[in-house]
Amino acid sequence: MAVTRDEVKATAWGLLRAGQRPTTTNVREQLGGRGSQQTLVAALSEFWGDVGHMLTDSELPSTVLDSARSTWKQAVQVAGELWGQERAALLSAAEKTKASLADYETRHHETVDALQRNEEMLASANGVAEQLRRNLEQATVDLAEQRRLAAAKESEAQALREELCAEREARERDEAGLLNRVDVANQRTKEEAARSQQLAARLEKSSGEIVSLKLDQATKTQALVDLEQRVADWKKQGESLSSKLEAREARIAECEREIGKLASALAGSDKRLTEAKEEAERSRVIGDGHRGALEERNRAIAILETRLEMSERALQDALSRRGHPGDRPATRRKGV
Repeated sequence: MAVTRDEVKATAWGLLRAGQRPTTTNVREQLGGRGSQQTLVAALSEFWGDVGHMLTDSELPSTVLDSARSTWKQAVQVAGELWGQERAALLSAAEKTKASLADYETRHHETVDALQRNEEMLASANGVAEQLRRNLEQATVDLAEQRRLAAAKESEAQALREELCAEREARERDEAGLLNRVDVANQRTKEEAARSQQLAARLEKSSGEIVSLKLDQATKTQALVDLEQRVADWKKQGESLSSKLEAREARIAECEREIGKLASALAGSDKRLTEAKEEAERSRVIGDGHRGALEERNRAIAILETRLEMSERALQDALSRRGHPGDRPATRRKGV
């Protein structure tokens, strides 16, 4: 609660009656530390003015008036000195307050500038965050598309594996039939060799059997020609199978390259592509094994042709030993 001038003057009169000279310090103490310096000084000035008027208007003896006037002058002088001190302190405090206010305004401006910069940085950061969010959304869409492409490639690889399995089963059936034919041809060759031996024995016993032997040899020669033709057909079938297998392997290799690109884009996140690649590699290894089997069969056919040629030469030698070079059968065409 603010202190009024009347309270200050009443307190000053109380101090004066107690024989004390009223000052701003002891008046503030009597007021319990309340009251501003400006209010106290103004109220004390009015108090001393009131005291002066009372001394002037009173009918006191001259000695008392002189004493009072002297006291009044001293009081006014002391009050002036105190007021000067208080005024200097107030001015100093005001200067300090102005300096503090200027410093505060400077800090306030700096704070406002910093706040503006922070707001600009925040706006920039929000823009970057929004761009990052859009980039993340686009990356998510791209990742989904990559996964979809990977799934499509995996489906295509699965279809190729199934087609390759079907082709392999068909080729195995064809190979089984071819092996059966080769076995039959080997059996017939053995039978022909046995018959050739029998014919040679019969030539030694009787020359009358030469004519029938020539006819039989012509039949055998034709059979050998037919067998060569079948062997050539089998070889063509084997080459056709090899070409199809190579085409399948090239297609699988292309799928493997595409799957490798997708796997590097997904940073190794799709294990199924690796499994498809390994399955394709195993299929290619199996295809290489079948190709080796075809080459092995070709070698077996070549051995069979060599044996047939040896049988033919043995028969020709037998005819030559019988003294009929003009009746020698024509040399068999060598197979591919």
